[in-house]
Amino acid sequence: MAYGWFSPIKGSYPGMTQEDKTAPFAGDATARSQLVRGSILKYTDAGFVFATAGEDGADLYVALQDGNDRQAEFAGTDWYLAQHGTPTKVTTDPGKFADGTPHKLGGTVTKGPAITGLSLRQSGEYQTSVFDPSATYAVGDKLVVKEGGILTKGADTATSYIGIVTKAVTKRYLNDKAIDGLEDRNQGAMGEVLQFRTAV
Repeated sequence: MAYGWFSPIKGSYPGMTQEDKTAPFAGDATARSQLVRGSILKYTDAGFVFATAGEDGADLYVALQDGNDRQAEFAGTDWYLAQHGTPTKVTTDPGKFADGTPHKLGGTVTKGPAITGLSLRQSGEYQTSVFDPSATYAVGDKLVVKEGGILTKGADTATSYIGIVTKAVTKRYLNDKAIDGLEDRNQGAMGEVLQFRTAV
């Protein structure tokens, strides 16, 4: 199972002044399994979707919940109506009203958690484990988003970017990370994080 860490260093999170939005995650079952705290998301009419390369100027948010977060699942309007990630046709109820009209339970629903995202247009400094590990980062590097809602290093000449590195990759203890080989236990383990501030 995918894992993500996201933690504030400076800024108004958590608090009443934070700029956030709660909406359904519109991705399919495969995408939902990759949705983690720290994923970069784009807000659309359908809800949140993973941000992709070239969308650094879009209305972007950082996911504050995993795709399998139970509270997020219950907050989704169809949590109890569909299997995990599987579109389900809600058929006609066999019961009828007094005038003989059958009970109709609606149309097609798709399982999707309702998650909260923190706006990247809000000033703040954060640590995250959701970054491209194949890149090398230094203080001052520009950060852009790549496929799957992952941070990566942008070109020095980039004019559109979503963050600036304030501390190169370092290891720290992540208190809910599973130990390698013991993924069913989230008792905590060491992991790499990248520190950045938003480009606002």
